Amino acid sequence: MEWVGSQQGVDFYDDSKATNVGAVVKALDNFERPVLLLAGGRDKYGSYQRCTNPANQGERIVSFRRSRSRMFKELSEVVSTHVFNDLPDAFREAVAHAETGDVVLLSPACSSFDQYESYAIEATISNRWLVN
Repeated sequence: MEWVGSQQGVDFYDDSKATNVGAVVKALDNFERPVLLLAGGRDKYGSYQRCTNPANQGERIVSFRRSRSRMFKELSEVVSTHVFNDLPDAFREAVAHAETGDVVLLSPACSSFDQYESYAIEATISNRWLVN
């Protein structure tokens, strides 16, 4: 997981290598403040229920691509969950709703091959948005 930067009191982290639920759980364990989780991609058909961290009051899941419907179905009753067609739309949603002290975390829990050639391209794109 890599800290990308801060804007208006919101910290942005890139954990695009987290292409399975277990890796996302480990990433979430690092935060004791609200996390807006960007997750999605090619579904690996595991349970997403562990992608919530009870310590993170106000947590939101912003899901995108192929896995979005299943993530919504599994998580929407537990945590605020929103779905989008792609990462750019999901990222804009996270930024729009992030408040001072929040974390925006790209930790997809899925592979990105449904949209990008590798996790590195996905991370580069999200990092570029933060800087611009």
